[in-house]
Amino acid sequence: MTPIKVRGKRGAVSAQKWHAGKKRPVNRDASPAPKPNSSVIPQASVQLSEASSRKRKRRRPELSEFEQLPVEILQDIFVYCANLDLPLASSALMSKLSSRHMYLRLTKCAVQPVLGFEYKEMPCAAQLAAATRLFGCRFMTWDFFRAWLDEDVPFTRPRKTDDYWNAWTSLKPSKFFLPPAKLLHGHWTTEKANLLSIFLPEPPTPSPPLTSVLLELAHAGAAQAIAERAHVALRLLLKMGVHPTTEMLRFAVIDHGCDRRLVEMLFDSVYPEEKVAVDIDPLDPALWAWAEKAYERGCAQDGESVLDALKSLAWRLGRPVNLSLQNRLTLQNRQ
Repeated sequence: MTPIKVRGKRGAVSAQKWHAGKKRPVNRDASPAPKPNSSVIPQASVQLSEASSRKRKRRRPELSEFEQLPVEILQDIFVYCANLDLPLASSALMSKLSSRHMYLRLTKCAVQPVLGFEYKEMPCAAQLAAATRLFGCRFMTWDFFRAWLDEDVPFTRPRKTDDYWNAWTSLKPSKFFLPPAKLLHGHWTTEKANLLSIFLPEPPTPSPPLTSVLLELAHAGAAQAIAERAHVALRLLLKMGVHPTTEMLRFAVIDHGCDRRLVEMLFDSVYPEEKVAVDIDPLDPALWAWAEKAYERGCAQDGESVLDALKSLAWRLGRPVNLSLQNRLTLQNRQ
């Protein structure tokens, strides 16, 4: 029988393979492709490098007629209108209206309506909001405030912090003048606390109630003051209407080492005779458990001070802690 050659097998002849007819004939007589001229390439590359390295000229925007006014006129307009958004309109206005001299003039113009409330009518809401926003600006620091106060209220001898506070209260600021948001939260420094203190009215005038947004920021700032052990900042926030809570007391006692001054401030700021509800539970099991364990850790004074404060608060709230209740709480904590 005649053997049959199967296409695709290795044993097949080259003429029998399927790709035998698809091979392109090689044209050996064709001349090689011409090489590019070497003298052209360097010249083109030089042109490209020059074009890439050439800096584009930045087109400056054309200034409006208002922006082209002299600096003195622009500053007078800025002080007269007291619109803090005016420098933000363009970079040209920002450069012309940003100077220490300009800030001093603007501060005097914006703060003047909220001063002397005993001798004139109460400032309107727009004037109070403008003064609060001014104190929220970045340039308004304790050092800048002292410099402005030195110009407005001349003084012969070097001043201390209390002297500046007395000079400010002598100007009779409005009791409805609220602090800005930047002064109600940490990071707490001495300068920041000093600037916040000027918003406390002179006793016996009570502090004005904060808005809901500011009060929420103040509560967060009180927690940061406890964590940073900023005693002055916490005292100011408590006077401004921040009411201590059980969570805040746990945060100070359990989480941050029971600083006695901070804990005493929290307990002393609770006034049961007021209409405001007391948010501290004197029978909180977590606080009692921490006080009991403080004796075991050798911190008997801290535990005893917390227990005495809780018992005193319970007595003021009309919920005295008897011996049986104290023993029951101790047993629950140990279990």
